[in-house]
Amino acid sequence: MGEGNFFTSRKNKVGMSLAALVIILHVVLIMATGVGLGFLWPVVAVAAWGAGVALTPPPAPKAIAPPAPMEPVNVQLNRDVRNTLRELVRAKPPERVLNQASELEDNMRFILDEWDELQSTPEHQQTVWNIVKIYLPEVVNTYVNAPQYHSAEAAAVMEDSLSTLTGALERIKLGVVDHSLRTMDSQARTLRETFGNLPGLDQT
Repeated sequence: MGEGNFFTSRKNKVGMSLAALVIILHVVLIMATGVGLGFLWPVVAVAAWGAGVALTPPPAPKAIAPPAPMEPVNVQLNRDVRNTLRELVRAKPPERVLNQASELEDNMRFILDEWDELQSTPEHQQTVWNIVKIYLPEVVNTYVNAPQYHSAEAAAVMEDSLSTLTGALERIKLGVVDHSLRTMDSQARTLRETFGNLPGLDQT
């Protein structure tokens, strides 16, 4: 502990208080009896100070709050998509742009709801992350900051950019659906092999 910190510490304050009490007691005894604590009263005062320093417990450590739980990646991405598209809607672009943005959002929502299904294809998760964090914000910011963004030409370019991103998401969405169907088909085959033909399980 540094010198400056010690002089203002709780231990030193208690020790100084005890030493002051010894001095006061010495003065009172001198006034009452003419003797006081004797010629060793400075030693007694120093001893009282030392006892206060030694016996005073350190302050209790401050409780450290546990770290906040990590927010799932798909929740973060979903929030970022909504925030980005909110900026686009606020600019009141032509209807064709809004329609394409809505289609993109629908595909994105489906993928993020099935995010765990993409654990086996991390390259698809990376593509979605890039669209949300990089490409979509760049496309929206460039469009809404263009002075002529209400023009038919600007709307056509924006619609094409959103369509390209939507197409990438649709391919990932189809991959998720195909994977789910293959999983269901595999489960159905396993059940038929184990239990025979069960009601509701189509023959393949």
